Amino acid sequence: TRDVNHSIACIRSNVERRRAFYFDLRRIIDEVSPAPGPKEVTSEQIRAVLEDLGPSSSLASEGNSSASSFCSDASLSSLQLREENALHIELKEHRYAIGKKLNEGDFVSIFKAIRTQDGTRVAVKVSNKADTKYYRMEGHSEPVPLEVRLLTLANVEPRIPQVVELLDWHQDGDQYTMVLERPPFCQTLAGFLEHKGGSVTEQLGSVIMRQIAFAASYCCLRGVFHGDINLQNIIMNRETHEIKLVGFGKGKGMRKSPHTSFKGTYSPPEFQLTGQYHGGPATAWSLGVIMFVMLCGRIPGVQDLEELDQNVWCQDGFSKECCRLLCSLLQRDPRKRLHMLKVCSHNWFKALYYKQDEPKIIAVRLSDGKKVALKFADRTDIDYISVEGHSEPYPSEVVLQIFANRGPKVSQILKLLDWEMKSDHYVMVLECPPLSENLSDFLYLYYGGSISEGIIRVIMQQTTLAAVTCCERGVLHRDIKLDNILINPYTFSIKLIDFGCGELLKSSPYSEYAGTREFIPPEFKEHGEYYGKPATVWSLGILMFCLLTGEFPSTRDLERLDDNSWTHHSSSAECCKLICSLLKRDPERRCELEDISGHAWFNSVVDEVSPAPGPKEVTSEQIRAVLEDLGPSSSLASEGNSSASSFCSDASLSSLQLREENALHIELKEHRYAIGKKLNEGDFVSIFKAIRTQDGTRVAVKVSNKADTKYYRMEGHSEPVPLEVRLLTLANVEPRIPQVVELLDWHQDGDQYTMVLERPPFCQTLAGFLEHKGGSVTEQLGSVIMRQIAFAASSCCLRGVFHGDINLQNIIMNRETHEIKLVGFGKGKGMRKSPHTSFKGTYSPPEFQLTGQYHGGPATAWSLGVIMFVMLCGRIPGVQDLEELDQNVWCQDGFSKECCRLLCSLLQRDPRKRLHMLKVCSHNWFKALYYKQDEPKIIAVRLSDGKKVALKFADRTDIDYISVEGHSEPYPSEVVLQIFANRGPKVSQILKLLDWEMKSDHYVMVLECPPLSENLSDFLYLYYGGSISEGIIRVIMQQTTLAAVTCCERGVLHRDIKLDNILINPYTFSIKLIDFGCGELLKSSPYSEYAGTREFIPPEFKEHGEYYGKPATVWSLGILMFCLLTGEFPSTRDLERLDDNSWTHHSSSAECCKLICSLLKRDPERRCELEDISGHAWFNSGIIPTGI
Repeated sequence: TRDVNHSIACIRSNVERRRAFYFDLRRIIDEVSPAPGPKEVTSEQIRAVLEDLGPSSSLASEGNSSASSFCSDASLSSLQLREENALHIELKEHRYAIGKKLNEGDFVSIFKAIRTQDGTRVAVKVSNKADTKYYRMEGHSEPVPLEVRLLTLANVEPRIPQVVELLDWHQDGDQYTMVLERPPFCQTLAGFLEHKGGSVTEQLGSVIMRQIAFAASYCCLRGVFHGDINLQNIIMNRETHEIKLVGFGKGKGMRKSPHTSFKGTYSPPEFQLTGQYHGGPATAWSLGVIMFVMLCGRIPGVQDLEELDQNVWCQDGFSKECCRLLCSLLQRDPRKRLHMLKVCSHNWFKALYYKQDEPKIIAVRLSDGKKVALKFADRTDIDYISVEGHSEPYPSEVVLQIFANRGPKVSQILKLLDWEMKSDHYVMVLECPPLSENLSDFLYLYYGGSISEGIIRVIMQQTTLAAVTCCERGVLHRDIKLDNILINPYTFSIKLIDFGCGELLKSSPYSEYAGTREFIPPEFKEHGEYYGKPATVWSLGILMFCLLTGEFPSTRDLERLDDNSWTHHSSSAECCKLICSLLKRDPERRCELEDISGHAWFNSVVDEVSPAPGPKEVTSEQIRAVLEDLGPSSSLASEGNSSASSFCSDASLSSLQLREENALHIELKEHRYAIGKKLNEGDFVSIFKAIRTQDGTRVAVKVSNKADTKYYRMEGHSEPVPLEVRLLTLANVEPRIPQVVELLDWHQDGDQYTMVLERPPFCQTLAGFLEHKGGSVTEQLGSVIMRQIAFAASSCCLRGVFHGDINLQNIIMNRETHEIKLVGFGKGKGMRKSPHTSFKGTYSPPEFQLTGQYHGGPATAWSLGVIMFVMLCGRIPGVQDLEELDQNVWCQDGFSKECCRLLCSLLQRDPRKRLHMLKVCSHNWFKALYYKQDEPKIIAVRLSDGKKVALKFADRTDIDYISVEGHSEPYPSEVVLQIFANRGPKVSQILKLLDWEMKSDHYVMVLECPPLSENLSDFLYLYYGGSISEGIIRVIMQQTTLAAVTCCERGVLHRDIKLDNILINPYTFSIKLIDFGCGELLKSSPYSEYAGTREFIPPEFKEHGEYYGKPATVWSLGILMFCLLTGEFPSTRDLERLDDNSWTHHSSSAECCKLICSLLKRDPERRCELEDISGHAWFNSGIIPTGI
């Protein structure tokens, strides 16, 4: 009995302990804030999803330990880890509950998590790498980690489901956190194979490999080299066998030049042999290894690789096509390896699903080597159409295909290139689009029968365009279905094919139907007749339904579609509304064919979708995509055609060689441009979206047809050029500034001239941006925008350009990064000393209204004042405002004093009192909102000539002295070094010491005060946001090198050449080397002390405790150049790669990278000689402005 009682007591005790633990856990979990909206997620659901256990099970102890592990693995202070609940973090606008650890590697931890607002399963990946690479990316003001950039590119809309989606991310110092999608019931491919005994059947292997190949090739096409596709970086739903490609941490950008380092699992043989490889062939090799392991259950051995390379490898039980694919992927020579973009179209993937179609007859046109497709059609029992002007009728399919291709080319209709009639058949020569599948194969083999709404939108927009174009050209296709549409699975561009069931379009009804049974319109079944356009609308509706659901509509579906009650679980409301409008039983209630492309569903995507980077060969569909800003392959060609038509009517383009076969293209000089829709129109001026076809660059084409255009002589041109071209050329003199729109090309023809201008992505006018913001912006954002506008305007003035109409419409801005471009130079003039007597701009200065005269500089300052006022206040300044501004008493609640002072100084009625244009950018308002002001500089005036100088007061406590020959007492070393550095012929890149005086406890230095100068650090971050062009860096480095060489020649070692010790004029880019306080006399023996900045210490001093002056100076110049190029100091990994010459930078030239490598050698004896730097090839590869 005692034993029983004791056992009962123990059980009760355990129950009580568990109950107490349970309630403690409940208390912790229940402190989670309720999720907003109707999708309220309970704490139990959160725990269930975290542990994948179901709606109400829990593993709290494991969860808590996981959270604890999470905290120990990575510092999450910036992620606002909640004190009351260590299971939660917040990134940006979302909150995540953290579960157990999924994986861990070097400096990386991955955890299960759930987004608490809606219960979405996610994975949280925390990376704590100190050597993380950062890159500039469109839409981001700051550089982003390489892994984030690669995932963003791989997920460009319309995204594919085989690549893991990046949902959110956060940066904090060297650590960044990513939130990734986490599909249910998933495990790695390695785990799946282990569960299957090491290998899978050929049938299942084909399903898996097709998806892996599609994901990999899609990444390559978008400029992403994954770098480590292996069994661990592929996760798979164990129920549906759907895969996701993950683990982009070792990836790189695709490039033409070879890579020289490899961190992945399956090293390609060319890297082992030569130390180099290219991304595409290396990816193909990885796919071959994965396929071999998956089917054979082992890594290929030496004998296997020999046989695979000789194309003789085979295995019992494997089909011939399977062995052929393996051989083509595992070729030792990368040039013989199967191209990545051809893997998915290999016959192996189709052979296991259905019998092969009759082989396509592919031929080559001898005149130009172009691949074509040949179609042979029997003349028995075919229809003929009589054509006006021809005595004999022609096969209807031929006539319809010809008619459908009349007029401006619409790339969504397959083109008939040639045809010939034979005695018993006819032959059609058709274009053969590369890498294309029919839409049925694309849907089921690439996507398993279900694709995203985004991709459907792209397909439907193009198919609708093709159908509308056919009808406009008198052709009724009558068989628009999955099998009659070809699609490129990478660009999503489509082609409508097979007009064999078609007919000429007529206004009377048809009484016969020749298309596919499932697409027959209901009016034909009920009344025996139908009209062409409503029947086409019905076909498009059935097609869209199949794409969305993977099946044809049932009778019940058709009833619900007819009464607008049909919905689809994963589709938007606008998508369902469009399908309902297309599938009305009554053709008179059906949507009009021409109105489909204007439906709200097509406008519910983001305007700007960056084209996927990758191979520079640009397809016509990609061109149309960029022109219409809808995605990789969507199009609004009807709009584009009308634009092209408008383009032609607005301006005669005879000299531009408008192509007969494609009215959307023009040629200027050496480049060809595809013309899109109109952006803007004014008096005698039209501006169009366009794309440079050679490389896919987005541009704007501006056609001016003014009869009174002014022409001026310009250096480098034999004939006078239009004033607007001259002004833009001057404003873009190298090194150009990014805040002024770039003129890329231009052409003159009589009174008309055409300009090709850069067209940055995600841009709108400042007027449109303000309207979107409710009329005004905050002072902080206003400061960011105004600084750029002022810099652009003052740079133009300094280069002799008076813009003439700086207003809200002539400033375009990236709505994501807030970077601006000054455009619209059509009303500009040259700057001059005499006053202007005419004004055509928007913001007329008061002096012109009073006297009829004005000067360019003060008028520009007035325009800036009006823009700043409108941007901050949301209105034009009134009479009372202008009075108070003129009297310097204007103020506004919520605005800083510096802001009000700048407005007052710009909007002075008297132009002589107005702030000088070249002083606007240096106004304190622009700095006051970023950091505390430095101690005020002591500026004085030299009485002898009124010259401005700078005074520097230095304490004599603890300073070094140098004895100078001929002088009894030593002098402060800074003074002596500055004097020595300025001996001999003047070198303007070294700040000049004008005078100095020794006092009892300090000394005073009188230094030159260069006008309009900033230190290089402020220039880099305040003017350019941390990143400047290679051209400007070249100008800066050439001058800084000259200053350093001159100092050494004059016996001076500066020893602290860095961003803060270089002054730069932001308009002329001329520099001054300042502050010799850390310097020393140059000597031939080594130094054993270092007085400069820590980040610039040469490695030989750290290793051996001594260094020589000139090699240390070379190292400083290398660190400076690295900072200018990347915006950061080199990491340990960077220094290793710089030392072995393998370092590259994504946007920098090869010569630039070579120079940095030569400056930053660890061994000073291998370092470039100081005197040889300026002779490096990099300095000869760009224009250095005269006068510097």
